[in-house]
Amino acid sequence: LLDECVKKVEPPALSLHGEVRGEQQDERLFRGLYRLTVSAGVARDVDAFTSSLVQTLDKSIRRRAVVMLKRGDRIDWHPVRVKLSQELMTKVAGLSDKARGRIYFGGEKNPTKDTVAWIPFQSERNSGGVYVSCRPMEPPLAERELEFLTILGTVASGALDQIEARQGEPRQSTQAVELHGMVGNSKVMRDVYFHVEAAARSGATVLVEGESGTGKELVARAIHKSSARASGPFIAVDCGAIPETLIESELFGSQKGAFTGAVTDRQGLFEAANKGTIFLDEIGNTTPSLQAKLLRAIQEREIRRIGETRSRPVDVRLIAATNCDLDKLVQEKRFRRDLLYRLKVLHIELPALRNRREDIPRLAQSFLERLNAANKTKKHFAASFFDGLSTYKFPGNIRELHNIIERSFILSSSNAITGVPIENKDRESASSDDVSAWFSNLTDGKMNFWSAVHDKYKKRDISRETITALVDLGLKSTRGSYKALASSFHIDRKEYRRFMDFLRRNQCHLDFRPYRKGAATQ
Repeated sequence: LLDECVKKVEPPALSLHGEVRGEQQDERLFRGLYRLTVSAGVARDVDAFTSSLVQTLDKSIRRRAVVMLKRGDRIDWHPVRVKLSQELMTKVAGLSDKARGRIYFGGEKNPTKDTVAWIPFQSERNSGGVYVSCRPMEPPLAERELEFLTILGTVASGALDQIEARQGEPRQSTQAVELHGMVGNSKVMRDVYFHVEAAARSGATVLVEGESGTGKELVARAIHKSSARASGPFIAVDCGAIPETLIESELFGSQKGAFTGAVTDRQGLFEAANKGTIFLDEIGNTTPSLQAKLLRAIQEREIRRIGETRSRPVDVRLIAATNCDLDKLVQEKRFRRDLLYRLKVLHIELPALRNRREDIPRLAQSFLERLNAANKTKKHFAASFFDGLSTYKFPGNIRELHNIIERSFILSSSNAITGVPIENKDRESASSDDVSAWFSNLTDGKMNFWSAVHDKYKKRDISRETITALVDLGLKSTRGSYKALASSFHIDRKEYRRFMDFLRRNQCHLDFRPYRKGAATQ
């Protein structure tokens, strides 16, 4: 998002010496703090965070620096753009003792000596700081750099406290963001957890809807493990992977001699799942004849093997899943309406990963921990790892994220995983002409915001980028006033708060201040 904003901002006039260089430096320092803050949120140990801290210093201020970290009786040294020597370590340790836990900016009285800075950070079990030096022929630390180092020290201290807290957490604390393999603490995932727990308390059939790769089978397993049937079997069936000629015998079984190849009586998966749960994935791929048999199995709680005349009672909890619109299939006469009613007693809709981006760091860390445990390694994410993921659409959802993490893990030659290039061909975008036409129709009253924008976004018919572009165009016309923008869209005053909540929840809310500044300079 930052890269896209920078491209849109006009280059400043060159009337003042160093103005462009200063703005470029501001951007570099901001990037560094952003990456370090992200790293502070996901790092599971001090070494991982220290590596990110060193990278941030190297790419941001571009000065000679040393990171000193005291961990009990041990002191770790991490040089940046300088060769570490005994003399330098003694000098840094002396300055640390002299500063006594305070920030120090200054230089020696002798003009031939270096100008130095010391930024301390401290937690309950770790302490240390960042030492920065400027040679006499180099420009002294600028005000922007001093501010950057001050904030960096605060972030580092907070990160060490967070890491210690995470390492000392009891086992059950991780359950706040994980439920039987499902990871995430976003609002949409908390809603999913609520529905899973409600479904587990009931024996009704459940329909799970979501895009491919969102974790529909994980939801089914979570319901099973949380239910009274947890001690029974869990049978997962991919209805799209079994040929039409075989799926009925797979599900319901067959009698000897019922068809060519049926040499013995064979139990079906419904019988195998007795006293447990059967999960039918991609239920939309079933044939009309199979749908009729599924309907009977749900209603009568009994099945009939192919070739048999008698029915067999089964005690099975059915959970179905699909990545297509079953209502649309019903309209097209490709899916039975009465079966849909039976399946949709309880309904759980899984969000796409692009709609729960705040969970990406937790998911990535969870995958990395499994890989480290399986390979007996201690790899960690570098500060820049999540840069390429922040705006990626993830058409393959969680499954694709897992593949990216695994590929990055394998290709990383060091403990710091920097990531792999992602070819983002499938970005969500909208043409400026389309956005302008929408804006004109909204302001003219030809379109209603709630039905034309809000409802279509909820159905994924339009993208987040389209709404953001619409808000951008509106703020330009209203000079940064959201109230004027809502009024121009003919949104009632009573619904203004709803309008703003919608923009904020879906990350479509833009800072109004640049638009007001732009208007003031015109």
